[in-house]
Amino acid sequence: MRCTTLASALARFGASCSFYSDTETLGFIPQEPAIELIGDSQIDDKLVHGRFGKFDIFICDHYGLDARFERALRPNAGVLVVIDDLADRPHDCDLLVDMTLNRPGSVYDGLLPRYASVLAGVRYALVREEFSALRPQSLARRGSGRVERILISFGLTDPDGLCAQTVDLVREICSKLPDFKTADIMIGSQSDQLADLHRHINGDARFNVHVGARNPSAIMAQADIAIGAGGTTSWERCCLGLPTILVSIADNQQAIAAALEAAGAVVLLPSRESFRADLPTVLAGLARSPAAVLDLGVAAAGICDGRGAERVAEYIFDLYERKRTRAERD
Repeated sequence: MRCTTLASALARFGASCSFYSDTETLGFIPQEPAIELIGDSQIDDKLVHGRFGKFDIFICDHYGLDARFERALRPNAGVLVVIDDLADRPHDCDLLVDMTLNRPGSVYDGLLPRYASVLAGVRYALVREEFSALRPQSLARRGSGRVERILISFGLTDPDGLCAQTVDLVREICSKLPDFKTADIMIGSQSDQLADLHRHINGDARFNVHVGARNPSAIMAQADIAIGAGGTTSWERCCLGLPTILVSIADNQQAIAAALEAAGAVVLLPSRESFRADLPTVLAGLARSPAAVLDLGVAAAGICDGRGAERVAEYIFDLYERKRTRAERD
């Protein structure tokens, strides 16, 4: 989703964007007038051999790609941008963006060309514009610290079925949640967990399922606390000042989760394996401590203002103009 967020920001600067990806991934990309979707790309054939022509700006966001692939793109790219947060492999790019909290650009020393720029840290978090627009309203409503409305979200696919497990756990400890009224569950339309989730809810009107929600920012802004995974949605929650109980569901989320815990913006559960044992105790404890909930929200709001995509898009366009000017002089 971070690539689609950046594409939308670039489009606001006047760019037209094309996505090259497998068909499965394209199903999660929102339809927007300035974005063209091209599915089932054969990377070695279509991209590397320039079947789709040249681009002013080429952006790579894929943990399986490195400098070898990027080097082959050079003839087709005016500016080559890489999005990464692992710092575990070399890249051949003009700009690298890593939005990890407190991440210094120096972690990429020796992994990039000497001329490459690095935008590192949560100041460059790729958050959709709709979240920054709702930030003032969301922050203004967080005055009581009461846990009345819970947001449950473990990504678009929820591969481990944690949404259904959370529904069960919240229902089991309702007597320990004195202010609880409702829970919103956000999940993607292509998740294999949908049928099981509805079976666990079993018609309980307190639990609202939002499948492929078109207004996730509005749903999140109404929540008093979130239970969810790490990844880029962490910055959306921070932008809205949303207190969070967090569990890492992928290796690449661990650094973000640890940094958010150290900043006091989340309560981090130890592991997926102990999720069922740990969540009831943590959630019940926060429900009885409005001050702790407020502290989490204040810390979260101080981390991300939601304007990172705008900053990155502006930098990319400036970099493109500088490269074009140098080329014209030469």
